[in-house]
Amino acid sequence: MMQVTVVDHPLIKQKITKMRAEHTSSRDFRECLDEIAMLMTYEVARNLPLQEVEVATPVAKTTGYKVAGDIFVVPILRAGLGLLTGVLKMIPDARVGFIGLYRDEETLKPIEYYCKLPDNKDGVTIVVDPMLATGGSAAAAISMLKARGLKNIRFMCLVAAPEGVKVMNTKKSFGQRMKKSWQKGDITMWIMLLPTIFFILVMSVYPFLWLIRYVFYDYNGFKAYFVGLDNFKRVLTDKIYWNSVLHTFEYAVMKLLFVIPLSLVTAVLLQRKRFGSGLFQGIFFLPTVISSAVYSLIWYFIFATYNGVLNGYLQAAGVIGAPVDWLGSSRTAMAAVVIVAIWGAFGNYMILLISGLTGIPADVYESAQIDGANGVQTFFRITLPMLGPVLKVVIMLAITTAFKDYQSILVLTGGGPNNRTHVMFSYIFEMVFGTSGKASQLQIGYGSVLSIISAVIVGLITIVYLKFSKKMDEIS
Repeated sequence: MMQVTVVDHPLIKQKITKMRAEHTSSRDFRECLDEIAMLMTYEVARNLPLQEVEVATPVAKTTGYKVAGDIFVVPILRAGLGLLTGVLKMIPDARVGFIGLYRDEETLKPIEYYCKLPDNKDGVTIVVDPMLATGGSAAAAISMLKARGLKNIRFMCLVAAPEGVKVMNTKKSFGQRMKKSWQKGDITMWIMLLPTIFFILVMSVYPFLWLIRYVFYDYNGFKAYFVGLDNFKRVLTDKIYWNSVLHTFEYAVMKLLFVIPLSLVTAVLLQRKRFGSGLFQGIFFLPTVISSAVYSLIWYFIFATYNGVLNGYLQAAGVIGAPVDWLGSSRTAMAAVVIVAIWGAFGNYMILLISGLTGIPADVYESAQIDGANGVQTFFRITLPMLGPVLKVVIMLAITTAFKDYQSILVLTGGGPNNRTHVMFSYIFEMVFGTSGKASQLQIGYGSVLSIISAVIVGLITIVYLKFSKKMDEIS
């Protein structure tokens, strides 16, 4: 249970009265607020843990004290910034984090739109917000901080309503939490997720277990012959597969270098309500709703050597003198399939980023304009940081998709020429299902081994990215 302390100090009462006065200037109001914050910080820090330190005085060395561990100050944006200056005057060495919340107009629930916290989670955290009304925002902020590993949390406010104090001071039992979860619809949500969980088990987990079964067999779809570790030994000497791994990284890096910036720039340009923005959003999103095999076939005819649209335009413009074999040349085939991948993917990421941009409160931009920030400064200091949570998800989706792409490659090049565009999963597809020329050479057992190894590679890439993405939320 949280302990509530009411700072009933005469000086604070006097300064609050002065702040409420009709003719109090803005300067005097801010000065009173800073002074009240200092006095309240004195009470909040009353029982902070101490540790002994040795100091040298003009006479001799003696033992003194300093606050043990770090102190974090986390204002709830933007109102909490008003108390921050006074707190830092009392604790100048404190580290600062920020958490931003806004209230959903329909559900009236607090929604997080920004969070930056110190990397060390072992110190004392002081959450500041001038007013505690219903307690919803403060309770949500503290719950979010606890979810991120912060434990020793103290909340400081200037004015508090009884309802807010009650919310902050109540520790719910398990039954109460379950009741609230039911009222919020969480249990209903889990019930609705049961079919999805069932299909994941049936369509993903079970086939994976079935796949593991055949890693020790030479299986062609009809008969299985036990071969022990031969499939694993074969992987070590399979140059085509390991080249496909390198091609996968090449393909993924080239795709990500273009698709993420293109999606972000397009989202920023089209997220505001301008004439034609909705139309362009629909046009750019259209490839997402079309099968990759279908639009890859369209691009196949565009890249065709002798009757392709691209060569026709380039020859007409005098850029090239003879048709270029875009898909049949080792120099151009990979670039061609990457172009198709970018065209098919950036519209989806654009829509996700637009959704994130619309969630950024307009008053943040208004404050930046008042402070004299130009468009570039606003983008890098406001838009990009506050878009961070959505951007991280988009990058995660882009990475995993890039490492798993193969449908377009099968349609455009079939992995050629000379295996130049073979990526991991296109090569696995060829092993497991064969091609038109290799239908009788199914190697399901060997393909199963390659699938597991490729899944491990993609999993390691994902873990590395998740570790890196956590650094983006830390404040040094």
